[in-house]
Amino acid sequence: MGLPTGKIISLFVFYFLIVMISITSLNQAGLDTQIITQNVSIATAAIFFAFSIAYGFASRDILANLLASFYSKDKFSVGQRIRIGGIEGEIIRMDSTSVTLNTAESEIVMPLQKLLNSTVEILK
Repeated sequence: MGLPTGKIISLFVFYFLIVMISITSLNQAGLDTQIITQNVSIATAAIFFAFSIAYGFASRDILANLLASFYSKDKFSVGQRIRIGGIEGEIIRMDSTSVTLNTAESEIVMPLQKLLNSTVEILK
């Protein structure tokens, strides 16, 4: 898959399968494994919950830019001249997370979230 953390993921899956196979074997041998099964289920749910919370916090800015793209697509377009926070330029590119302005000195790439959170002056 090309993931740099592939070894960590594979070890997690390996040990998870070992635990599940061990519990199933003990259950087939006639031992009561209800407590072990409940503890493993709670631990697995906690791990997945922690990963989902971490992913949510990590992708917060990207999601904000994607939502800004949705809400600003009718307000701004390629070719418009705008001024935002002392920066004046022409919009030359817009994608789902950023806008590129061509100023007199350089090209500036800024997140779309900044267009919604700041006062933007549309120049004629």
